[in-house]
Amino acid sequence: RDLHSFPTRRSSDLDRARQELPGRIAGLERRLAEVRGVAAGLEAARAQLAALGRRRDAAARLAELEPRLREHDQVLRAAVDTHQELVDAHQQAMETRLSGMAGELATTLIDGAACPVCGSDSHPAPARPAAGAVTEQDIELARARRDAAAGARARLADQREALASEVAACTAMAEGGTAAGLAAALASVAGQLDRGEQAAAEAVPIGAALADCRAEQQQVDQELLAVSADAAAARRSEEHTSELQSHH
Repeated sequence: RDLHSFPTRRSSDLDRARQELPGRIAGLERRLAEVRGVAAGLEAARAQLAALGRRRDAAARLAELEPRLREHDQVLRAAVDTHQELVDAHQQAMETRLSGMAGELATTLIDGAACPVCGSDSHPAPARPAAGAVTEQDIELARARRDAAAGARARLADQREALASEVAACTAMAEGGTAAGLAAALASVAGQLDRGEQAAAEAVPIGAALADCRAEQQQVDQELLAVSADAAAARRSEEHTSELQSHH
């Protein structure tokens, strides 16, 4: 009886497995689809994380540069004003010297020597130098101050251009975001990336378990066929034995 009952028990076990396996497989398929769906956004999340990092860095740099640019603009405006004042001072010195040139020439006249202007060797009423007359040395000093101010103005203008160019680049990169706001967005995407990486790691054992269940399902089906075939052969053998016995 035990030998005859073994195929029946085995068949019952296989039937039970065949009934349970589809539910297990369906559950694993659903879970695998879920984790793969989360993991599918990994590349996009990595790209977004990198872009947000660049934007945050640009916004932070912009917050440093904008006050510097405003301060530099003030310094440049002062340098422009100073340069213009010294240009005017040099021009005024030139005009003053030219207007007092007759007095300056009169100091070089010598009785009996020709005047360098009119050629006369007689100088009955030479012009007198004006008080506070501008000398050549005064002109050279005014010119040197003007040129130094022009150089300082040019250097400040170049620095301002470089600073403004960096501000423009950072403004474009930040795309209107603030360092604090972009840092918060960066943290959020980093969290998504962590979840995606965990899901990707979880997909491996789930996929393996699903493959095992499908293989088990195939094995159960094959064994059920074999058990059914054995049972059918056993019945035929018993029927054949009964017929032989009935003839005796």
